[in-house]
Amino acid sequence: MWRTLRTQLLEVGIVLGILVLSMVPSVVLGIVLHSPAAAASGLLLIFPGFAAMMSVGGRLLYAAPVTVLEGMAPAAALRRSWELNRGAWWRTFGIALLLGMVGRAATQLITGGGSFIAARYLPPDLLYGSSTRPGTCRSAVWSRRSPSCSFRPLSP
Repeated sequence: MWRTLRTQLLEVGIVLGILVLSMVPSVVLGIVLHSPAAAASGLLLIFPGFAAMMSVGGRLLYAAPVTVLEGMAPAAALRRSWELNRGAWWRTFGIALLLGMVGRAATQLITGGGSFIAARYLPPDLLYGSSTRPGTCRSAVWSRRSPSCSFRPLSP
């Protein structure tokens, strides 16, 4: 478990380091020249840095599975992941992107459905709290004609 965590931390450090290093020249130039325009040009360097980050991150996607399945050390797992992705970067990146989109869609369906059911069938005071009158809700049953929540003032 700790070996996998070290592998993941090393992978994230490499990928984020690429993005940070792509912006360093413009930030240093902006500080040296005291020019906000030079520092703002660093925003243009985000795009090639982001492309490099995606490229390297895609090549290192297999590092954690290699660590677990082959029992390699973190640095060796990163090298092995790089070798496994040789010539298959687009396929690996596409599969990871597709799985991420399917996972996000499933999450939206589950949370959206749960929110709809909660908003439709639970009493508003249970969901949002009583902002106008403090009180307690004795039951979670609510109908528009006869609310079953009774309000009583809070004692000091």
